[in-house]
Amino acid sequence: MTRRWALATGALVALTLSACESDDITTSGPRGQSAFRRYVALGTSVSMGYGANGVLFSTQVYSWPAQLAHAAQVEFSQPLIAGPGCNAPLIAPLQFGFRLNGLPSSAAPVCAPLLPGIELPANNVAIEGSTAFEAVDVTPVTAGTLFGPFRQSVYRRVLRDDQTQVTAMLSQDPTFVSVEFGANEVLRVQSGVLAPNLTYTPLETFRLNYNKIIDSVKTTGAKAVLVGLIDDVRTFSTIRTAAEIHAESLAFHAFYVTIGTQCKTSPNVVTVPLFVPAILGRGQAAAAAGQPRPVITCADVPGQQDATLTQSDITFINSLLVQMDTVIAHRAQENGYAHFRLQALYGIAKSGNPFRLTAAADQPVAFLSGATPYGPLISIDGVHPSREGHSVIAQAAVDAINQQYGFDLLAVRPLALLEN
Repeated sequence: MTRRWALATGALVALTLSACESDDITTSGPRGQSAFRRYVALGTSVSMGYGANGVLFSTQVYSWPAQLAHAAQVEFSQPLIAGPGCNAPLIAPLQFGFRLNGLPSSAAPVCAPLLPGIELPANNVAIEGSTAFEAVDVTPVTAGTLFGPFRQSVYRRVLRDDQTQVTAMLSQDPTFVSVEFGANEVLRVQSGVLAPNLTYTPLETFRLNYNKIIDSVKTTGAKAVLVGLIDDVRTFSTIRTAAEIHAESLAFHAFYVTIGTQCKTSPNVVTVPLFVPAILGRGQAAAAAGQPRPVITCADVPGQQDATLTQSDITFINSLLVQMDTVIAHRAQENGYAHFRLQALYGIAKSGNPFRLTAAADQPVAFLSGATPYGPLISIDGVHPSREGHSVIAQAAVDAINQQYGFDLLAVRPLALLEN
């Protein structure tokens, strides 16, 4: 494994250094190429290239902003992180619970250094976990106080100590900017608890900070693409109905867990990566103590992080998504920016991939035993795009940009960044 990292690192160092040497575009390219002469990506883990609950150079080079830059045939530098990453990504199958560095999935996260020769800030300044507030106000120094040492180390892989995402963008005098925020403002509601400023960001707080980001982009005179959100929180591959859990009763029985008949008719949904390990842990504890199998009812306990959402919870979350999406779309329209939505990926990623707890060895879509437990477009953490999923987002960006600006950016080709 170490040798493979070393070989890949050598190739990618050369790629990165060439991307940092000059802003000049020396080859003829598609119409609109010149607009990407200095392309800067602002955003969250989705833009950073995070996948399988971790990030390193092999996931970053396929990030959708990198694929967008490739479609424009321009250089695009990234803060490439050495293996095993920051945090080390999970590896399949999930039932074994290990990461790429060989440590258990529950081990404290650590952050590997950047590959040699990278200068900060790179063109991609997106950071996992970021909200619009963080993009405006949080530097690596303040990240330590707000979020602790690990998040601070992630920030320091992307920004200089005195920079926010926005000031890092401004320092590069961009000609094109992509802006992708909003998902983290609601993502933590998957815990099953709806609490303002804890598990979700109130609309007006998001609006205030998002407007600050767009106003900063406007000062540069750059063209831009703004990335909207999804239609329904149930779009996420991690969100499954109680009935889907009940359908796997026999599989859960093998883990000393009984799925109650209440789940079959319950209108609730659950967040699989949180819900399933919790109930399997209850089964394991009961078996070890010689107690009866726990019976799972799929009921929501108000105020408890039970990874369960009611229909009223979903209605509230989806209403917030719509309102945030409206803010994003309005800012795109009033400034003449291109606009597309993450719905382009998440609206199709779940299709044809029903929830399965376990399956035969040749079945790739199974939560515990599959190689791709959420299907081919979503990484094994259930939230972030796979390499192919990033291609879907990048193509949606290309289509939106070509339509808005009359460009002729190339179609996205998966694997193109390493094959050519």
